[in-house]
Amino acid sequence: MYEDHLTVERNMGQTAVRTDVPLEHAKTCPENQDLLLSNIDKVHTTEMGIDRIKKNLKLDTEDVVEYCKKKILDPECNIYKQGKNWYCEIDNIRITVNSYSYTIITAHMK
Repeated sequence: MYEDHLTVERNMGQTAVRTDVPLEHAKTCPENQDLLLSNIDKVHTTEMGIDRIKKNLKLDTEDVVEYCKKKILDPECNIYKQGKNWYCEIDNIRITVNSYSYTIITAHMK
């Protein structure tokens, strides 16, 4: 691997394919969303985050994190990275996840 490249792993059926891509491209390439999806078990939020998400999305559910994870895992979810955050858009909702800590920062109706 080169210093200015990142190895991206993507599942193709039952085979994992590893590709070295330039860092500049890795920040925006669709395959990079696999980093979030493969670390979905690390996604969490704070107590304040729970309250904020419930209020913003008008949710009744107690498990806000599980609700957000299901949205993120939906094949129709548009996931992209901008700066330090992942943005996950589906059903007129945008969920913001910190890309380093996997903390759900907020969620809004679009």
